[in-house]
Amino acid sequence: MSGNFRTFAKKYMDSCDKIRLGIICECKERSDFGWLYSEDSVRLYFTFKKSADYILEDGTPVAFISLNDPLGYAVSIIPLDELPFLYAESSNGIEKERRKCKVLPYWEIHYPWRFDYCCINFPYKKSREHSLELFYKVLKGKEEALFMVLYSLHKSSFKYLSIEDLSKEIQRINDYVTSFSLENILASYRCGNSGYFQSRPGRDDHFHITEYKEIDTDDEYIRSLIPLGVKRDYYACVGRSKDDNDYDKIDDDLINSGKEIARKLYSKENHYAFLITNFFERYFDEKNNYENLLNELNDYKLSNRLRWDKFGYGNLEYENLCERIKQLNTKSLEVFKINQK
Repeated sequence: MSGNFRTFAKKYMDSCDKIRLGIICECKERSDFGWLYSEDSVRLYFTFKKSADYILEDGTPVAFISLNDPLGYAVSIIPLDELPFLYAESSNGIEKERRKCKVLPYWEIHYPWRFDYCCINFPYKKSREHSLELFYKVLKGKEEALFMVLYSLHKSSFKYLSIEDLSKEIQRINDYVTSFSLENILASYRCGNSGYFQSRPGRDDHFHITEYKEIDTDDEYIRSLIPLGVKRDYYACVGRSKDDNDYDKIDDDLINSGKEIARKLYSKENHYAFLITNFFERYFDEKNNYENLLNELNDYKLSNRLRWDKFGYGNLEYENLCERIKQLNTKSLEVFKINQK
């Protein structure tokens, strides 16, 4: 982020209006207000006005703008999982993407990946008379952990397997194995060793040596049948000697012996079984990862779930509730200031 943007953002972060992440405590149907809490350096509670048909599940993580702390007013509430992800590898790319998202809050992820550069941006307009202002909040601690769960869910391409999808995958594997030619793949098998000189002015020169056994296929069954691998090494030298010529030598004996091993081990039945097993292993690994993320998100919601009844505020009118919130937040801020001394 540029220095100007940080200065601009800090100016508004230090004002009475502030972007926060929070947890919905209650946002029910047939009510024109709800409440939530936010835990930054200190836990604060907030009420918000809403339409009677606007509903959010208890425990929903949200972003919002807080007005006039410690009165506890929240506006522009939006669930975190509804925010678009903005990702670019350059500042120019970020600026271009920002213009697309200028009327919505959005996650902003900078590259190279650094958590200090993972933040939420929140364009906000106080009123018709005010211009659109940009708030931003760098995520740390629990907020960063919550973001990582949401981001991982966003990146996940997992979907539950239907009978139709399974049938298509089995047929695809069957067709592939039926038409598979082992000899065509073995024709790309190569073994040998190579070396090249690297000049390094001001330091020792290097001569690099590589031994390789390679084949042009991603088929994991075939790769399990044949010797494969790459070993790299080097030695230091001062200039290129007469014996340090670049070379690449093919080893026909290794190639032939590797091919013979593959021919003896290969069978279409085992090929088919391997690919089917591998497919299900990948599927269940992805399924478990996806459901673990959902469980993490659900645990976060449940661990932060509270009810007004705990405070005896369940039947208060909105104005009285706001006054109670102000008292509660004022006390929390006073305790926090004392503990900071």
